[in-house]
Amino acid sequence: MLLISVSNHICQNIASIPFLWIIPLALYLLTFILCFDTSGWYKRSLFLPLAGIAVVAMGATLTSLELKVAIPVHLVGLFVLCMVCHGELSVSRPSARHLTGFFLIISAGGVLGGVSVGIAASYLLTGYYELGMVLALAAILVALSTRHLGIWIPAIAASIATLAAYFSYSQIEADGTAVIASERSFYGALRVKDYAPPDHVRTLQHGAIRHGAQIMEPVADRRKASSYYGPNSGFGLAIKSLQDRGAPLNIAVIGLGTGTTAAYGRSGDLIRFYEINPQVVDLAQKHFRYMSDSQAKVEVALGDARLTLERERGPQFDLIAVDAFSGDSIPTHLLTIEALDAYISRLKPGGALLIHTTNRYLTLPPVIKVLAESRKLHAGLIEHEPTEEEANMQQSDSDWVIVSRDRRILDSEPVAARIQPIKGRDGINLWTDDYNNLFRILK
Repeated sequence: MLLISVSNHICQNIASIPFLWIIPLALYLLTFILCFDTSGWYKRSLFLPLAGIAVVAMGATLTSLELKVAIPVHLVGLFVLCMVCHGELSVSRPSARHLTGFFLIISAGGVLGGVSVGIAASYLLTGYYELGMVLALAAILVALSTRHLGIWIPAIAASIATLAAYFSYSQIEADGTAVIASERSFYGALRVKDYAPPDHVRTLQHGAIRHGAQIMEPVADRRKASSYYGPNSGFGLAIKSLQDRGAPLNIAVIGLGTGTTAAYGRSGDLIRFYEINPQVVDLAQKHFRYMSDSQAKVEVALGDARLTLERERGPQFDLIAVDAFSGDSIPTHLLTIEALDAYISRLKPGGALLIHTTNRYLTLPPVIKVLAESRKLHAGLIEHEPTEEEANMQQSDSDWVIVSRDRRILDSEPVAARIQPIKGRDGINLWTDDYNNLFRILK
């Protein structure tokens, strides 16, 4: 439970940094090795006091988003608490004739912990709140396992458990500020928040990442595209170029978010969203007005976007936008050559594929450059940093890559004035369904 809850907390609540999940797993396995080694690495006199400090420190930083503080505290705390848990197991190890049952029970405990955090918590809790509860439980277990050592150690452990429970309650209270709806599933924790004044702004957040915002009041601003889709973003410029052709547009958007792209819909247009998480669809329809206010015909296809696109025999699209990233993590199967072939096969001649590449930790455009070159497609990058006025309209920094069979859209106004060549990067090979390498594109 400690391993999974700490991994969830630092990778979802704090930062979606690639490969960060490896460190908690390595620490967990290291403590198991050390405690069951014959060298006697686990010493109660050292690790029990450290465990008390770890529980308090981890509990006190449950609501902290300061990476340089929160991540080291939770990783060190995980190591100490796993040393205590595995160490107490090792101390209680029975004679050789009972070891089979002993290790079977340990394995069963691992399964129970995984089910408790990985499955039960996603149904019972609306956010990643299990870590505070597990910290309290760890302190209670220390109290129970040391009750034969006298009254003081169990009493201190029970007091720390109470403090951990308070920290857990404080985290839930803090996360509930301004929240009007929250959901959690296998795909993560989602929260809809309202902010005011001067404007009434509503946002959708996935962990620490904002997935969209809408100005609810004044009403005149409600239909204006925000976040990564503003008029001067790569998406906004590309769709304006296509709209200038005059004909109604068929638009596919992989990743619903708040449905912001529906703000560009005109009468006669079709906007079809592809979304894998039903809770995102529910929140976007109930709490945001982009889809309901759109003049276009808006549809939602629930399921994996790539598989759905490959199965469909529906209309070809003038524009396909790929923005299905969870937090800052990358569903790599949407950025392979097989995926590119699927997108291009559904594009009309002269149509455009847009891929949202804004990311704090990974440099994605060179990957798309290699993909496009392998199919002799044209590609370019539009980077946008909003002005103060645009920021006040809830627009965000954005990077969009435009890919097309011909150069018409890349050379058209207003795209041509802003698009730039994609810089290559050494060592990046073609991503396929059998191969990708995130290490090569770390910033």
